[in-house]
Amino acid sequence: MNATKTASATALILTALATPLAAQDSSGLTFSGDIRLEHMSFGSDDETFFVGSGDLSFDFGNGFGIVGAADAFVADGFDAEALWLSLSYSGDWGSVQVGVPESVIETYASTGEFNGASNGYLFPMTSFFRHSYVKSVALLDDVTPFGLRYDGASGDLSYGLSYHNFEDGALESVGAAFRYDINEYGVFGGVEHSAMGGGGDLTVWRIGADADMGSHGGSAVIVGGNDGFPTTIELQGFYRPNDQITLGAAIMDVDGDGTLYGVNAEYAFANNAYVRGSVLGADGMDDPMVNLAVGFRF
Repeated sequence: MNATKTASATALILTALATPLAAQDSSGLTFSGDIRLEHMSFGSDDETFFVGSGDLSFDFGNGFGIVGAADAFVADGFDAEALWLSLSYSGDWGSVQVGVPESVIETYASTGEFNGASNGYLFPMTSFFRHSYVKSVALLDDVTPFGLRYDGASGDLSYGLSYHNFEDGALESVGAAFRYDINEYGVFGGVEHSAMGGGGDLTVWRIGADADMGSHGGSAVIVGGNDGFPTTIELQGFYRPNDQITLGAAIMDVDGDGTLYGVNAEYAFANNAYVRGSVLGADGMDDPMVNLAVGFRF
């Protein structure tokens, strides 16, 4: 792995997350994250990369606060990094963020990683199916999306609106998303419209449902869009025979481009460390893609 890029990604995560960890007894501070080293083997190719993500919030106690998040994916010859940081104000009516907020699609209508791994070569392609267009462009093009965001809730329904304008003026994006929870079940969806500075636009919609019964659960999501954006159907499921072991399976059908499918397994240690393995196959892929990871959640 390229040592300079690894150090850069590590610094990004630590700047946003590690400093507040030392002050974790401060009232109003919440944080979480996941960092890991992942090794991928695909035929005769091998790749090792660093993956990190985290978020934090700090409430000053008078309605004002700070909301931040960081994402990093770094391998030899490739890196994708993004830092999100906003001022926030909250009340009985909801909350607003000003600065560089995450898209509401990420909060309400994204299902995390496919098959429990970053999947090396497939990361740039699958990002547009699985995340907001704002996040994908910020990561892959290394540009900053300034914007506004509103979040609200009514009973079991939570929802949000977000607006982003990229620093180079090449992209303007508006997103809306919701999530409705009923005990162990949830329904979610969202739509995102992006206008390109040079002309043209892209509208991507997604709808899905998930369930977590503790020992087992899963999710189903359909994503589609205009101008030839492929309709994608994704199914994931998991089974936990005990608190340490999680077994999973996933399938993603990309209309016109084939099907991805895989299985994964994870063992979690008592100190929040974990090891994970996954195997991914696809139509026309002669060799499976094997991922092994060691990570830590906080």
